[in-house]
Amino acid sequence: MCAYKYASDASSQIHVILDTNLSNGLSDIYARESGLAYFEPTTVSDYPAVYAGSTDDRANGVCELHIGVTDSVAVTLIAYLSPGTSDYPRGCEVAELTAKTMIENLKGGS
Repeated sequence: MCAYKYASDASSQIHVILDTNLSNGLSDIYARESGLAYFEPTTVSDYPAVYAGSTDDRANGVCELHIGVTDSVAVTLIAYLSPGTSDYPRGCEVAELTAKTMIENLKGGS
């Protein structure tokens, strides 16, 4: 896990997690769909993804985004934004932008 803190507001963070508990990638998230507070499939840079979390706190700047980078590997990004940052409460937008940057960097900027 890596945690990135905002320079202007250290309580605002984005966590990037290689979740080894998701041995079946996004399939593990889909299997838990009925027990989640929110579940919204999407794509990020042509990768399958889903906004999903056990607590829906998106209106307060907290958002979980899960991306299937392979059939058996998922990366989870969680944005925790406080009112002290200009990005508040757009946690899902920040998580998606961070995910796009991550994917671009993993591809070598191509």
